[in-house]
Amino acid sequence: MRKTGRFSLLFSVVFLLANIAAAETLSEDRTTRIEETLPVRSGILGGITKFELTNPELPYRKGFKADPFLLHAAFTAQEQWDSNIFLTEDDEKEDFITKLSPSIGIELPIQEHKLSADYRMDAYFFARYDREDYIDHTIRGLAALDFTNFKVNVSEMYRRFSDRSGSEDTMRIRQQHNYLRAGVASAFDQLSYDIGYTFGIEDYLNDEIIAGPLTYDDKDRKLHIIDVTLSYRFAPKTFFLVESDLGFYRYNSRYSSDSWYTEDLVGLKGELTDKVTINGRAGLRYQKYDSSDYVVDKDFFSFVCKGGVEFKASKDDVFTLNVERSIYESTYQDINYYNVNFVSLSYTHWFNDKVSANLYGDYQYNWYPEETTEGTETARRYDHIFGGGGGLRYDVREWLSLETMYEYKQRDSKFDTFDFKDHIITVKGTVGF
Repeated sequence: MRKTGRFSLLFSVVFLLANIAAAETLSEDRTTRIEETLPVRSGILGGITKFELTNPELPYRKGFKADPFLLHAAFTAQEQWDSNIFLTEDDEKEDFITKLSPSIGIELPIQEHKLSADYRMDAYFFARYDREDYIDHTIRGLAALDFTNFKVNVSEMYRRFSDRSGSEDTMRIRQQHNYLRAGVASAFDQLSYDIGYTFGIEDYLNDEIIAGPLTYDDKDRKLHIIDVTLSYRFAPKTFFLVESDLGFYRYNSRYSSDSWYTEDLVGLKGELTDKVTINGRAGLRYQKYDSSDYVVDKDFFSFVCKGGVEFKASKDDVFTLNVERSIYESTYQDINYYNVNFVSLSYTHWFNDKVSANLYGDYQYNWYPEETTEGTETARRYDHIFGGGGGLRYDVREWLSLETMYEYKQRDSKFDTFDFKDHIITVKGTVGF
């Protein structure tokens, strides 16, 4: 059965204004930014956790002011060569992929408050294997209400896209995700808090069989997450953090196992020195799965962490280290989750205010809680995933940017059928306001 997107009341109001690609406010600091949140679990509301709608291709654009609205639009054209589009171990197939990405949107300030929304389409066209063509859609909405003693932020993101399921699969699967978060925050002299609730819907638009009676449809789920963050400023620009999440996964099918979890973290955020910035948390996560006759229902209890450190070697040279350890819901056979251990290191150099180059390398180790069988081999699956590359970026004007990059990805798995190597070369340009 064909599924349709689900839009909340926030989109019903904001989307009437328009669909935008809102730009991030121009910053005088040219350094890279530590990730606010690494791609933990489902990467919920990534890109709007800072209560801003951003466009990374044109970070300095100012938009077009049509009182009382601020309008934005952009168009990105990208050409990519991929050495292994199906991520196979043998008989690799290469192709050229053209990606066209128009976006448009609007922002409405109302005294100290702000309403905004954006829409972006990503259309992929394969030169040889045109049956692989697909189109992704992303819509985001934001209501930022700034009152005298507190702030209320309501943010929503809807995505309808084709993607490989995390780092488990090599097959592209049509999916749609819809997340809504409502939060209240307030800051005092040294103490501040942020309390929020997230509701999410994750659907697989595919009924192919995973294993036994399980299909991708059986992995459709709803998420309920309550999060609390307390921070204490113990230095002029540095905060001590305490975070606690209580979450619930509710599947639509009896073939999958519902669960609940609690995650309690402590961390630091801010400037440790003039050269070192930190944004990291670490702690424990306990996730309890309901008993099931169809899938593994093993619980998870372990150390987790997320965040990074940024080191400014000079005004033109920045090193960034990011780490993550957590779990993802699995779509591999009858496994309920897999554990992710990730580390990346990147270096960025600015030749001047317009031209920069970057290099990066990363490593990810995935492991699974129970044995599975591939062919004639039965074992507990694990994956070693290596990545690296670099790029050159030229911000020609506030409304024009050019970029070229090279990426390498390799997976070495316990089961050879999941091994692959992939090289990607990309050239793209973006114009907008």
